[in-house]
Amino acid sequence: MGMSSYSLEDLRRLWKEFAEVPINDDDAIERAFLSFEAGTYRFEIWHWFDDMCPNGLKRDLIDAEEHAEDQL
Repeated sequence: MGMSSYSLEDLRRLWKEFAEVPINDDDAIERAFLSFEAGTYRFEIWHWFDDMCPNGLKRDLIDAEEHAEDQL
């Protein structure tokens, strides 16, 4: 998956989908997500999101999500 594979809108949607993936006590996902197999360390996926976001995971997804919730 190249850097241009997903728009920021796509990444925001995928971040919400990722939030629904069960994670065990070892911080590993319990079912496959995108190309990540069950058992992948969740922080590996966070790093993937961080690499894919133009301004980084925190600014583009986490802060944007919190800002949207503040607008409700």
